[in-house]
Amino acid sequence: MGPAALVSVPAMHSLRSALSQQQNSGLLVLFFVYLFCSSTNMVNRHVCSLDVQVQQMKSTWDAKEQRLTDERDKAVAAAAAAGAKLRDVDDAFRRQLDTMETSHRAAIAELTAAKQAEVDSAQRRTVEVEDEMRVLLHETDVTKQNMEARIRKLTSAFSDLQQDFIR
Repeated sequence: MGPAALVSVPAMHSLRSALSQQQNSGLLVLFFVYLFCSSTNMVNRHVCSLDVQVQQMKSTWDAKEQRLTDERDKAVAAAAAAGAKLRDVDDAFRRQLDTMETSHRAAIAELTAAKQAEVDSAQRRTVEVEDEMRVLLHETDVTKQNMEARIRKLTSAFSDLQQDFIR
């Protein structure tokens, strides 16, 4: 944008007419001073406008940055809380699991002891029955031997009697 574009149209026409009527170098200097002042004023206004835009963009950027920082902080806090809650739930689950395992082990130990007691009792009863059977077999054997001895005596006595009758 040239300096002539920064000067208003009516001011430009009045300056041209003044220059054409008087070819005075002083007027030419005034014209350039006017153009310089006008262009400086326009540049200052443009710079001020850019300053305002920069300030607006900075405040928008700062607001977005603050919002994102807050969201990040909230997300980090939520993740930490979720992690803590997960650890608490995991610890509770592990305690419950340990309690169940302990009770199951105790139940298994109790059942094992009961079954071992049954096995021991059955073995003792088996030994007792075997001992009784040995005693009975021994008594039966003794009784059988006594009966055989009596039968031999009786047979011998009948034989003797029969021979006494025969004779």
